[in-house]
Amino acid sequence: MEYTTSGLHAMVENALRDFFRHDKQLLHIDANERSITHKLAEHLQRQFVNLNVDCEYNRRGGDPKKLVVDPETNCTDDLDAKTVYPDIIVHKRGHDCSNELVIEVKKTNGRDSTHDERKLRAFTKSGGDYGYRMGLLLVFDVDNQALKRVECFHRDEWINPCCCCGSLVEKFASAE
Repeated sequence: MEYTTSGLHAMVENALRDFFRHDKQLLHIDANERSITHKLAEHLQRQFVNLNVDCEYNRRGGDPKKLVVDPETNCTDDLDAKTVYPDIIVHKRGHDCSNELVIEVKKTNGRDSTHDERKLRAFTKSGGDYGYRMGLLLVFDVDNQALKRVECFHRDEWINPCCCCGSLVEKFASAE
């Protein structure tokens, strides 16, 4: 099945709706980011029935998933990639022909998202090693149990403004 960017956004919206309906308490209690990504991935799996939704999946076929993503710590001639663990990916395990969505999740009281933005650019790079159709950075506001910010990456470009992402923030900007 071929997914469009708007179709991917719609599926993420449905998964977020279910997450906020059933699991927003994880934000209220300031649960670990891994707990949040796990539950969100469960909701995403119900949207993507023909694909695999995995958390912190670090394989490319049978090999580790690696990227060179941090220009501040890697020299231009540094060819050693680092193993990466994307928070959530929607793909077909075992090959790169259905790399649809890569998601990084942050909490407002967490660390800076700059490294995650670099990873999303690298994962969505057209002609790159992985070529994910879309990357999303989801920033959750733990104090208000809401979605505070969404950044969208497509073909390694930050899409700003992304009307679909703006719509997600509007729909989930406050606790229901």
